Amino acid sequence: MAVTLHPGTYDSGVPMSEPESTTTKTLDEMLAELTEEAVRNLSRGADDETSARVKADLPKIAAILALEWITGERRSETISQQTQSWLTFLYERLYTDEEPSAADIFARFDLPLSRAQYLARMLPAQFSQERAEQGEELDRQRAQSARDESRTELRRAFEPHVHDITDANARQKPFDIAVSRAAYDELLALIDLQETGAGAELLRPPQRTASTPARVYFTIRGYTLLRVLDALNGDSR
Repeated sequence: MAVTLHPGTYDSGVPMSEPESTTTKTLDEMLAELTEEAVRNLSRGADDETSARVKADLPKIAAILALEWITGERRSETISQQTQSWLTFLYERLYTDEEPSAADIFARFDLPLSRAQYLARMLPAQFSQERAEQGEELDRQRAQSARDESRTELRRAFEPHVHDITDANARQKPFDIAVSRAAYDELLALIDLQETGAGAELLRPPQRTASTPARVYFTIRGYTLLRVLDALNGDSR
């Protein structure tokens, strides 16, 4: 027997519950209520720093996600893909120090437990790759920052001696220098880079005279000092 559908029924013929009317509320009231509920839900199980980030950034994130869908800039073909896309964005922006877990996804987003478990399995692989790339980039930035600090230290140690170097004494006169161990390692690397080209045969490695856990004391010939300083000022890599 055919089922006659009426307004307010599923296609199975089972009556739907009437949606709560929101026409009596202003947009500001609706936004305030939804924001309060979402902040409360998304802060479950989070530390204080993450909870503060949720409270501060969630309204902007929600607007971005909604506008991306409305404009079609980021609109998935299925609800499942859309959910995964939104969760990925939320974890990238809000839960930066967390690995996705089924318990957290279940508690924060009111999803069925089986769905939360599936998403928890899907997201870590993506996050592991992204965070590995971020970690590599951070390591590169830290290494470059350390090199920059070492080179600045070498400049400061070498520049006061420039006026004492003449053509007559450049090859023989030693200068006493003390720098950090990191700066000394950078000095050796810079000298290695200068071992080609005109005058390379005149370079002499520094001679260590003493060291402590933090600093290295050494002598360096004037000519080598000038070559290294030229490389530093030219930012030779």
